[in-house]
Amino acid sequence: MKQKKKSTKKLEEELSEERTFLSNERTLLSYVRTAFSIIVAGIAAVGLFRNYTMLVTGFVLIALGILFLIFGVVYYFFRKKKIKAEAEDVVD
Repeated sequence: MKQKKKSTKKLEEELSEERTFLSNERTLLSYVRTAFSIIVAGIAAVGLFRNYTMLVTGFVLIALGILFLIFGVVYYFFRKKKIKAEAEDVVD
């Protein structure tokens, strides 16, 4: 009986770790989706409107989208490293 409890607990820990990894990946995809939406809005503003205000707004949106993308990727790898470290602590 104890063996089955140990086995079940280990399986629950593995599944919990996998859910955490997948959640981190979903978060990255959300950052990427949002960044691309902001970039596309900036490109549309630059391409569709010819006045100075919209041109500046478009370039600001493009820069903001690129920064958002970089932040999302850096955050993903930071969290991935932290998740792995926590998973190794649980195993020990």
